[in-house]
This record gives sequence, structure tokens and C-alpha cells, in this order.
Amino acid sequence: METAEEEVGHITDPCDFDESVPLLNPTQLRKTISKRTGLVTSSVHRKSWRKWYLTRNKGDSAASAIKPGQTYEFAYRSYVNYEEGNSIASSFWNWKMFGLTHSKKKCDMIIHDQDATDKANKQYRISITDKFKLGLLLPLSCSWHGTICNPRDSKPRITWSRTEATIGRKKKDRPAGAEKLASIPWDIVKCDDGMVSFQRGDVGYLVFDKCQ
Repeated sequence: METAEEEVGHITDPCDFDESVPLLNPTQLRKTISKRTGLVTSSVHRKSWRKWYLTRNKGDSAASAIKPGQTYEFAYRSYVNYEEGNSIASSFWNWKMFGLTHSKKKCDMIIHDQDATDKANKQYRISITDKFKLGLLLPLSCSWHGTICNPRDSKPRITWSRTEATIGRKKKDRPAGAEKLASIPWDIVKCDDGMVSFQRGDVGYLVFDKCQ
């Protein structure tokens, strides 16, 4: 149990930039994601992800490749939240951790088609939906809805306007936990070969990958 907890504690990204780690391209990074859990658990691979999202593209806006009508799926996060921590712990096959595991999560991001209002305001509407199970049976989903204002600016930012959660058959608008996450600035910092990286204030980084 202690060994598993120690490993999980070290799964978050290192604070220092490791120059010895190779800079991988998106195709190579995709191969580091576990097919079983959908997570990156190797500390070496996580350093490569960190180097990728901190190495910014020059020239165009960070959101230059984002277009209305596109769908993305979760690829990586630089910090570990509660449900991911359990999944990562389970990857060590410690029987004492088995009761904490849950099914592989699913998180999607949609850039909606523009309507007349979006075009007039020079904005894209965006939604992110996170789905997983609490324990083994209870389904939970949480959605954030907002806009990317002036997506061609050098530092585009998402402004969240509405959140909702569904636990089992119960739906709740603007749950406290989701609203707290929505209050933190989400800046788009990099687009590369279908991958989009967001910086969530001082919390960390999220990466979504365009669905093929």
C-alpha cells in the first residue's frame, strides 16, 4: 500500500525543466498513453509531455488550428485529480487498492459550429464533458460550457458561463465543485498536430487531442 501511494504521489509533473529529456512530437506522445487506463503513468514520459507543452510555437495564435465543428478527446493532464489517482494506483496491481478503482474515464471537448451571434462577437462556443464512474456502478458526468473570445489573439482564453453535473439520474446545475473549477482562467497555450494544450491558472496543464 505504501509503495503504491508513493508512486502515485510522484506521478504529477516535476517543477524543473529537464533538458536531458527528448522533445517528442504528438505522434510519439500518443504512444505513451496507456490503452488500459487512458493515462500517462511513466515519470519519464510525463517529463516529455511537460517539455512539449512548455515548448511554445512561434508566430501564430495558440488557437490558430482550432476550428468550429471539431471534437477532441482527453489526452493528458499535468496534475492528478482524485479519480485519476485511483486509476494510476490500480496500475500497480496492489490488491489493497482494487476497491478504489473505477472504469476508464471519458472526457470530450467540442468546438461548436458558429451561429450568427458567434460570428458577430468573434467567438467560438466550447463544451467539455467529463464522464466516469464512482466506485464500480454509479455513473457521473460533469459539463462545462463557455466561449473562446477572439480565438485569433496571441493569448486566447476560455470564459466558462455554465456548468452542470449528473450523478446517476439526478441532474444539478452549477454544482459548487464545477463552478470553482470554472472560475480559474483557462488559457490556450499551444496547438500542434491536432493536440491542444490549456493552462488552468496555477493548477496545471490539460491536453486534448483532435478525434480522427
